[in-house]
Parts: sequence; structure tokens; C-alpha cells
Amino acid sequence: MPGFALNPPVFSPSFGRGHVIDTPRAAFGVQRLPTDSIGSFVLTLINVIVGSSIRISTLSGETVSFQIASASTVVLTIPAYTSGVANNSLLIRIRKGGARPVYQSWESQTTAVVGGQSVFVSQIPDE
Repeated sequence: MPGFALNPPVFSPSFGRGHVIDTPRAAFGVQRLPTDSIGSFVLTLINVIVGSSIRISTLSGETVSFQIASASTVVLTIPAYTSGVANNSLLIRIRKGGARPVYQSWESQTTAVVGGQSVFVSQIPDE
């Protein structure tokens, strides 16, 4: 292109998919898809019974995270998406089964946003 000899293109880093290329006459870039994460959601679960299974899923049923609590405070990092994306609506399920004492299933919902949130968990013994 004739303009490149006097004004070479400038490559700029982008937080989206790929880079932005600025030329004297045009700028080209790539935008994110709605399914691309825009950051992290740090979910802190407080007062979890050690040994409980923790499952975080979307409301459509896709598992986002699964682990067994090794401490009473559990910190999970989950992808966050742009506002309005269904993957931000999360279902939290916690259950201590198997070895005694056994606890009833505990459920709650939260919305993932860039940043963090703490949730107090109140598990009830299952007699």
C-alpha cells in the first residue's frame, strides 16, 4: 500500500481477540464474542462443612466448578461474562453426604460479575 512507506502500520495490544491494527487511513480490530470471558468472578463461600461437595453450575445445568471443601472457607475463581449473558447466572449446590455426620443439600443462586462476592452457607444436619 502506498501510505505504508511514509506511515507504517502500528500494532496495538488489545484485550479482545487479537490485536488492533491502526493505519493512516483505517483501523482494524477484532471484538469479543458474548461467550468470551471479560474477567474473573471470585466467589468466597463461608461456613462450609469440611468434606462437603461444592458444585457451581449455570442455570442451564453446565458445571462450572466442582470440588470437595478442605476448609470452612472456600474461594473459587469463575469466569465472568458481559452483562445479560446467561452464563453469569449461577446455581450453588453444597452437600455433605457419605461419612457421618451428613448434612442436607444447600442451594443458592448468584450472578457472576467482574470482582468478588462472599456467600454465607448454613448447612443443616440431616438426621
